[in-house]
Amino acid sequence: MEVLLNNLQLIAANKIKELSIIYNCSISQVNKLIILVKNLNPKPGLLYNNVEQFVVPEVFILRQNNKLVVIPNENIRELISLNDLYKGIKNRAVTMPSL
Repeated sequence: MEVLLNNLQLIAANKIKELSIIYNCSISQVNKLIILVKNLNPKPGLLYNNVEQFVVPEVFILRQNNKLVVIPNENIRELISLNDLYKGIKNRAVTMPSL
């Protein structure tokens, strides 16, 4: 079958007789292999990933009145979590006096 995969252009052109001559096998054997190839899953890795995961922005940055405005994405608020290290830093944070 590996040899057959190296000649996909002949399969696409339906040149079964040529394939049988090149690989010294019967036309029925070539047809069986072509059916097998056509039934293969072109993306077998998807079988192991049953959840589609897309990149979702945490914030949106928009230009309003010549200023950049940051708007949090309210739809994913529950998905955002803070690492324990950063939680500790946040809890020790000191408020800076305004100048």
